[in-house]
Amino acid sequence: LGRRAIAAGLLAAALPLRHARAASLPVPPSNRLTFRVMRKGSDIGSHALVFVARPGTLVITSAVSIVIRLGPIALFRYTHHVTETWATPDGQPATLASGEAKTDDDGTRHFMRAKASAAGLVVDGSDGGHYVAPAGTLLATHWNRAELDRPMVNPQGGKLLSPTVTPFPPAPLALANGTSVPARRYALTGDTVLDLYYDTANLWAGIGFVARDGSAVTYQRV
Repeated sequence: LGRRAIAAGLLAAALPLRHARAASLPVPPSNRLTFRVMRKGSDIGSHALVFVARPGTLVITSAVSIVIRLGPIALFRYTHHVTETWATPDGQPATLASGEAKTDDDGTRHFMRAKASAAGLVVDGSDGGHYVAPAGTLLATHWNRAELDRPMVNPQGGKLLSPTVTPFPPAPLALANGTSVPARRYALTGDTVLDLYYDTANLWAGIGFVARDGSAVTYQRV
């Protein structure tokens, strides 16, 4: 590679962190977040987020893939893909510009589309229908702790959620490599029930919830 190509590559790699910091968004230094999905002590899948910034925008893609097996037989499959775009103008707060999601929940398909407007966040979804959410509403993609401070849209189907959020003091949270990190737990109750965890840098650190079959599912950050 020539010097110009190398310089361009280094600049592209540096853009996400610099622009996100300027916009006060919690983007990890590696521009990625990856989780191992655990159920009954077994690894059943992954959830990966990639952050890509360009001047004036930040795009986050999320991909979830889960398979529960009995031996070689797949008993349950789940895939979920979300793309959200944030406007990150210089010297101004970042704002959610748009989002799109597609989900295959073991054969049942869901979709969600959202776009910012002067009236609020215009949402269309397979479960939530068409509506205008209040200005400042975020997608419940969990990487941004700010979603807990306002209404949120479930990217699986587009329902508007307004859970009660209860914070707890920081405590050690296990990571996939066997170490732990101090993280604060936020318990969500009401129209959605789960536990979200964020580390001291406000980066998403984990999640816990009860699946439809009553089993506990947790994320371990890689």
